[in-house]
Amino acid sequence: MQNVFFTQYVQSRKSIGFAYLLWVIFGLHYAYVNRWAIQFVFWITAGGLGVWWLIDLFRMPGIVRKYNDELALQCLGNIKMAHRL
Repeated sequence: MQNVFFTQYVQSRKSIGFAYLLWVIFGLHYAYVNRWAIQFVFWITAGGLGVWWLIDLFRMPGIVRKYNDELALQCLGNIKMAHRL
């Protein structure tokens, strides 16, 4: 069961490095973690005229960690449902 969880999680988890890359090049870091509503607001406000964009420099690890934590819980829930634990 641990192998199933690990495989499922590793295939879907997000990388902080790739999130930074998307943040710098395209400003797509919220889309990367499936937060599309915030992504559109980010684009419309031009990243809070740069202020929000700069703040996200420091928030990025937490943004990705939160996504990965939620993903781990979802993977665990899927495994429990599949094995009816």
